[in-house]
Formats: sequence, C-alpha cells, structure tokens
Amino acid sequence: MDQEVDTTQLHSAEITISKYLIRRTMREFVGLEKSDENTKQAMMNFSYFLAAGNMDEAFKAIKLIKR
Repeated sequence: MDQEVDTTQLHSAEITISKYLIRRTMREFVGLEKSDENTKQAMMNFSYFLAAGNMDEAFKAIKLIKR
C-alpha cells in the first residue's frame, strides 16, 4: 500500500544550511519532533533493522512505541 505524503509537510522538514547543504528530515520521521526520546530511538532502531533485513529486531523495536 503506497501512502501519499503531504508535500507541504516535506518542504517544512527542509532547512537550508548553506549553498550546498540542505537538512531534510526523512518522511518516516516527519512529525516525530514532539515525541519523547524513547519513541525517537525506537523509530531509529526500527529503520536500521528494517534496512539491514533483520525483521525480528525491527518488529521488537516498533513494539516499544506507545501512542
């Protein structure tokens, strides 16, 4: 299932640092700015394990996120 991302949210997640450097928040992390540190760390771990192909650890990491 392909989710559409609000492009205004993406553009607001960009910060120009210099002429050649832009800081851009990955779409998976847009909206996490106000989250607690444990949630941010769980998302980082989830993304890492998912990219590494370790689905068991990715699932464990995502279970730590509470709404």
